[in-house]
Amino acid sequence: MHHETRMTVIMCIYFIAFTLLFMIKVNKLGGEKMQDDDQFTIRDKRRFKESDDNSGVQEEQKVEREEKEDAADEEQFHSIPTEVNFAAFIFSLGRSAFIHLGEEPDPISGVKKVSLQLAKETIDIISILEEKTKGNLTQDEGQLIKNLLYALRMRYVELASNR
Repeated sequence: MHHETRMTVIMCIYFIAFTLLFMIKVNKLGGEKMQDDDQFTIRDKRRFKESDDNSGVQEEQKVEREEKEDAADEEQFHSIPTEVNFAAFIFSLGRSAFIHLGEEPDPISGVKKVSLQLAKETIDIISILEEKTKGNLTQDEGQLIKNLLYALRMRYVELASNR
């Protein structure tokens, strides 16, 4: 499979997973999107520099702009449904496996690296969960695990055969 085709397949899987996750979340909330009202921000409005010039005011305005930018970045991060449910858990495991397969950069180091052993362990965990939850999942959850395992196994075999 060509790299562009593989990336397209992976992106489609991510899109499907996010869509399924969102659909599950919407259904559990009675058709309404959940609002995150538990979020709060602490702002220190003390002035640390007492002087006659406007440097303190300018500094405060700069800090407020930075806080607004940080809040916008955090809101974008939290736009992904954060409810902990089975689909979110499986998706999280799948994302970890894709990181270990080098498809995404490590969230801490920002570097893409391949660890077939860690990827295999994560894929095996998802497989065990599929087996142990058989008959207890919704159709969407079952399909999510099935599609995710297929994509992960295909990518794992491709990488392992190239080594």
